[in-house]
Amino acid sequence: MAARKQQIFEGLIKAPGAVVFPDALALLRRLLGAMVPTALVTASRNCRAILAAAGITELFTVLVDGTDAANLELPGKPDPAMFLEAARRLHVRPADAVVLEDASAGVQAGVSGGFALVVGVDRGTGNGSLLESGANVVVKDLSALSLVRPPASATNWAPPVQTEDEPWTKDGVVDEWLLVFDGFDPAHEGQRETLCALGNGYWATRGSVPGTQADETHYPGTYFAGVYNRAVTQLAGRIDEAEHMVNAPDWTFLSIQPVAGPLLQPGQPEMISHHQALDLRHGILTRTNRYRDSAGRTTRVVSRQFQSMADPHLAVIETTVEAENWAGTWRLFLPSTQLWATGTPRPTATFPETTSWPLAAAGSMRKPSCGNPEPGSRASPSPWPFARA
Repeated sequence: MAARKQQIFEGLIKAPGAVVFPDALALLRRLLGAMVPTALVTASRNCRAILAAAGITELFTVLVDGTDAANLELPGKPDPAMFLEAARRLHVRPADAVVLEDASAGVQAGVSGGFALVVGVDRGTGNGSLLESGANVVVKDLSALSLVRPPASATNWAPPVQTEDEPWTKDGVVDEWLLVFDGFDPAHEGQRETLCALGNGYWATRGSVPGTQADETHYPGTYFAGVYNRAVTQLAGRIDEAEHMVNAPDWTFLSIQPVAGPLLQPGQPEMISHHQALDLRHGILTRTNRYRDSAGRTTRVVSRQFQSMADPHLAVIETTVEAENWAGTWRLFLPSTQLWATGTPRPTATFPETTSWPLAAAGSMRKPSCGNPEPGSRASPSPWPFARA
């Protein structure tokens, strides 16, 4: 019976040929063009015949099929053994690889194997079981995926936010001069703040989102070369001196709040997307956050920031607020001038200065360096506020 079944299967392959999902074929070709290695992992022992019939064998760098599993005594999914073997053959760590799966068992294998991202592909079975199995995100069409390399434990791999003045991709492939993060991940935010720190040799600023406070997720920091705090302690009769860098006032602190709405901060339930890109070529850090409150109002907040190399005492941050589908007034919260030293718990932030600004639907407004804008107008694009040290 098994032999007859195999004979019928081979005949079906040869007659009409194998049919390939168009979105999968397009993604494979994009990956090949971007020189991203790929692997096909399947329990089928007819994998090579099917690929040949479809004419796509050359699109995969590595194949791990049922024959390999039998020869190597690899257990099937949901055990991650076959995926891990594919990663070994690709010479990549699971933490640097993405798994695409349309079956719950495969999703479970990807999750338990410690892969950076597991994408569930809904081919009509519904996304509930894929999400329950641990998929980070579920898509119905693979064309929704971008070739942006995601960080470990990223929450999504959907197309990131992109603005006209932020051309960070070319033909869907990320610019190697850009360090890009999509999706807000509290567990890795501290690491991202460190990696996205800006400095010019005289002073440096951690890449924390403007308006955040020191807590378990964030740690805003501004540090100056040569500015230390000397601490003397006695331990077991021995005097120990240590110098610690002093955390200067957070000059980037700036928060936005629509009137009668929540404070717009990363990690809040109102956040619907987060994109962060550090342009290493130009030294500019850009963040794009979108929020939607309980009233359905969607607001986009974009900030751009750099430390000047031409003037070592100068740093600039520009914040743009856009009401995508509403009109009203928003409040701007500015920082206090209190100095906090490293090693001393920071007090709860206070907002000694607030300013209200009118905002028109689908219009953006940048805080001008001086003067007040007319209601509904687009303010001067002059960067503000600036810090001079």
